[in-house]
Amino acid sequence: MKNFAKLITCFMILISGLSGEATEVTSLNAPTIKSEKMIKKGNIELDGGFSFNSNKLVESFSFSPAVGLFFIDRFVLGSQFLITGSKKKNTDYYSQSVGFGPYIKYYFFETESWVFNFNQQFIFKTALDNSSSKNGLTYLGAKYFIAPDVAFGIDAGTEYSMDSSNLQVSNLKILGKYSIYY
Repeated sequence: MKNFAKLITCFMILISGLSGEATEVTSLNAPTIKSEKMIKKGNIELDGGFSFNSNKLVESFSFSPAVGLFFIDRFVLGSQFLITGSKKKNTDYYSQSVGFGPYIKYYFFETESWVFNFNQQFIFKTALDNSSSKNGLTYLGAKYFIAPDVAFGIDAGTEYSMDSSNLQVSNLKILGKYSIYY
């Protein structure tokens, strides 16, 4: 019965930590994560996203490391590198591209362990077939701090082509995110 009580206590501490309520964890002298310290002017954000998508027609992936500087509190200006690949199912068609571009991010809300942001990106991509494109990406995101300077989260948004007079918007995109703050 004593081990069962320890197990329940550990479970309750774990659940309270996952829900963002650090009262139980704080009472055990664990450090409290203060997300607002990380989104201040002068800090650097090492950021990145990754995704994998598969449907009836196409499998695709993307990876996008980035670095940004908080030029004022809550605002990040940065640049990113993008690697993408896609394969049409039941064909030999495969496409890869690399890209580079600036982004601006605004952190509009934070709690003790969570931050929420709006992110606008512009990417200039070149594919293996030497075609190029200019794309814009608009995301809303949420990140949870697992340590005082490390966060994981998710971004949801859309990508649109800026190549022609007719605007081409893709479906909803979901990215896994990671960030390290200095």
